[in-house]
Amino acid sequence: MRIPYCDPVSDNPEDAEIIKRIAERRHPRPLQPLDLALLHCPAFADGWNHFLGAVRTKTSLPDDLRELAISRVAVCNRAWYEWMHHAPLAVKGGVSEEAMEVVKIEKPLNEVPKSELLSEKQWAVLVYTDEMTRNVQVTDETFDKLKALFSDREVVEITGTIATYNCVSRFLVALDVGERNGTGPGKQPRSSTQMVQYIFTPWRDAAELIRVKHAFYPENTTASSTETEEITVEQRRKLKEDRQKDRREAIDRVSMWMQRGNCPHMIESTALLTAAIIADEEGAKIGLAMSEYATRATYSTAFSRFVTGLLDSQQDKLYKMSMFSLAKRLGLPATFVELRHQATHEPLPSLSRLRSAARKALVWIWEYYWVHLLDEGVESTLSLDASYENRDTEQRFVVPGGAADTVAAFLSSEEATDADARDVKAAEWVAQWGKAAAAVVEKVGDETNDRRVMLRAMQMGRSVSVLVEELVEGDAKGEMVVDGDVNDDEEKDDGSFGWAEYSGSWKPKPIGIA
Repeated sequence: MRIPYCDPVSDNPEDAEIIKRIAERRHPRPLQPLDLALLHCPAFADGWNHFLGAVRTKTSLPDDLRELAISRVAVCNRAWYEWMHHAPLAVKGGVSEEAMEVVKIEKPLNEVPKSELLSEKQWAVLVYTDEMTRNVQVTDETFDKLKALFSDREVVEITGTIATYNCVSRFLVALDVGERNGTGPGKQPRSSTQMVQYIFTPWRDAAELIRVKHAFYPENTTASSTETEEITVEQRRKLKEDRQKDRREAIDRVSMWMQRGNCPHMIESTALLTAAIIADEEGAKIGLAMSEYATRATYSTAFSRFVTGLLDSQQDKLYKMSMFSLAKRLGLPATFVELRHQATHEPLPSLSRLRSAARKALVWIWEYYWVHLLDEGVESTLSLDASYENRDTEQRFVVPGGAADTVAAFLSSEEATDADARDVKAAEWVAQWGKAAAAVVEKVGDETNDRRVMLRAMQMGRSVSVLVEELVEGDAKGEMVVDGDVNDDEEKDDGSFGWAEYSGSWKPKPIGIA
C-alpha cells in the first residue's frame, strides 16, 4: 500500500470501541487490509462499515445481480482487490464461471453482443454498470431497458450499489490496498509486501495462556508423582493448597477473558467445570449449607453449557445434524449428550453421576484442546526461589528452552570480553525474552563456579536491567498473529497477500478498555 497499514490500537476510548467493534464483526477472521487502511481514521471506518453493510445486506437485490454489478465495477476500474473478494460471491450466487469470463471483458459491453450465458436482467445490470462507471452519464436507451425489467426500488438499489462500489474501488486503487494494482483477476499481488494480520485474544500473550493451562491441569504439566513422593507430608499438603489456589486464580482469569471477548469455548468450559468441582469440594469440607439440589444444578449448568456450546459450533447452518451425529464426528462420548439432555429436559441427574461426568469432561477437554497447546519450547518457569516456603513470593518468567545454556555459552567465550559485544547480546536477549532476560543472566551468574563468567554476568546484568526498564516504559503493541487464508461468504481471501512470520519479539498491549 502507498501508506503504511494502520496499527489497530488506540488510547482514545471511542476509537478503541470502534476498533473492537470492527474486529468482532470480522471474528474469527483477522482484520483485512482494507480495515487496516480505513482505521487510520476510526470514525471514517465506522461510517464506512455501517453504510456498506446496509448496501450489501439490507437491499432486496438477489446476490447474483448485486455481485455482478460490483464485479463489473472492479473490472472497469481495474480494482482487482475488489474483484478478488466479490467475483467468488457472484459465482456462489448462481453465476457460472463461464459467465464471469464475460464480465471480465474490458471492452464496453454496449459494443458487444449480449451473451447467452447471462439473463436479460443480468445483462441489463452489467451494461448499466458499464455506463455509470465509464461515462457517469447513462443513455436513455440503457436506462429504459433497466427500468422495464426492475421496480423503482430495485433501480435505486442497483444505482446505489454501483455508485457505492465505484467509491470503494477508487479508494482501493488510489491507495493500492492489498497490493493488487497492475495485476489482474486471479493473479498474485504485484509485490511481496510482508504484512501482518491481527487476531484479538483475551490473554496478553502465549505465556499467560500456558500458565492457565498449567493451573487447570497441574498433574499433566508438572513433575511426575515419582518426583513428588520424596516431599514431606506438610509439603504435600502445601502443594495441594497451592494448586487449589492456582485453579481458583485461573477461573478468575478466564472470567476476565470472557468479559473481554473472543475466549474459546473449551477454555470457558474448563473454568466452569473446575469451578463446580471446587465449589462442591470446599462446600463439603467446611460444611456449607448448600443443598444437594443446588450442587446438582451447578454441575448440570456447567456440563450442559460445555456440550451444547461445543456441538452448536460444529453445526452446519444449511444442513442441521443431530447432536449425536456431531458428537460422533468429534469423538465426544454419546453418554455426554445423553447426560446433557437429561440435565436440560428431565429431572437433574444424581450428584455422583454429575461428579464423575465433570471429571471425565475435563479429561476429554484436555485431550481435545489443551494438550495441543504446546509450550512451544518455553520452559515452565524460571524462578529466583523455587522452594515451597517461598512459592508465593517467587518471581517467575517464561523463556525459551535452553536460554540459560545460551547465556552461559556466550559468557564463557572470548567474545564476552568485549564490552560492545556484551551490549549487543544484552539487547538481543531482551528483544527475544523481554523481562525474563534479567532473570536468566542472574541465574547463570549465581550457578557458575567460573569467576570470569560470574564477573561478566554481573556486568551484563546491569546492561540488561537498563534495557528492561526501557522496555517497560516503552509503548507496547497489540498481540499480532500471522494468519493464512481467510474465507467467508462476504470476503474470500486467496491467501496471496505475502503473509510472513513476524521476526523479533512482539510486545503485547491490550486494545481499549477491557
